Amino acid sequence: MREGDGLRKRHGLQGPIDDALLDRFIFVRPTASVARPGRQCHGELERAIEHWRRHFRGVAQVKDDTAITSDDIQRRT
Repeated sequence: MREGDGLRKRHGLQGPIDDALLDRFIFVRPTASVARPGRQCHGELERAIEHWRRHFRGVAQVKDDTAITSDDIQRRT
């Protein structure tokens, strides 16, 4: 390593969570839900979206589960 290079994360060289967050991904909103689990799921999704905005300063891409296309799946990386 050259002086000044410093340590930094590189895709494929850190843990799987970091790799996942460096690739394109979509938050998938469930459309069918059962009373209590459904409310909890939607609450956690809203929490994740807010934390994404707050900590990563970005807008999370969110789609309903019924709106996910094969193109979305192919373009995930």
